[in-house]
Amino acid sequence: MAVKRPGFNNASGSRNRRVNRYANAGDNRPDRRHKVVAGTTIGFNTVPTPDEVTDSANGLGGYEVGEYIGVEGSTGNDGVLSVQTVAAGALGVNEALTLEGAGAAVRLASLNNEIVNRFS
Repeated sequence: MAVKRPGFNNASGSRNRRVNRYANAGDNRPDRRHKVVAGTTIGFNTVPTPDEVTDSANGLGGYEVGEYIGVEGSTGNDGVLSVQTVAAGALGVNEALTLEGAGAAVRLASLNNEIVNRFS
């Protein structure tokens, strides 16, 4: 008989996949491990203050202020960014960005439950 590990679902057929450990505890904190936005609609803007990661598909509203995100696939902005402001079409970040229009296949992934140095 398999031993139940904390944070894992041992239901039949589940293959011990990780589950949101907050969901069953009555806690209203979101599970931020799997927050990923990817596509060719993501660009980087240096004109406003703070610098912004933009998405013409308006897919950035799920991120939160203070969250760390990893950027992959951009021409000059890959790395770790910390979120300062959130809107559906833009994330204001604390770091200085390089101006880059949408078009490249860019991937943004939440790093709050990962080692931040993975993207550095």
